[in-house]
Amino acid sequence: MKYDFTKMSISDIISACLKCETIKQASELQKQFEAYCDTPQIARRNLGYIFGYTDAENREKLYKLFNVSHPIFGASFGR
Repeated sequence: MKYDFTKMSISDIISACLKCETIKQASELQKQFEAYCDTPQIARRNLGYIFGYTDAENREKLYKLFNVSHPIFGASFGR
């Protein structure tokens, strides 16, 4: 699936991420988001940060699927 991040709100990005059921799907979405952002590092920090706004169950799912961590609270946050 091709994502157009220019037309997506943070809520839309979180919703798209939550639709991922496998690491492969999450990896593809993350790869596209990294291409959209200035650098892959910024993309990973942004995803890690916005995942922190989800409830505990979704946060755990997202941090398991995506290769990111929260930029302030660290890698153990949400896991």
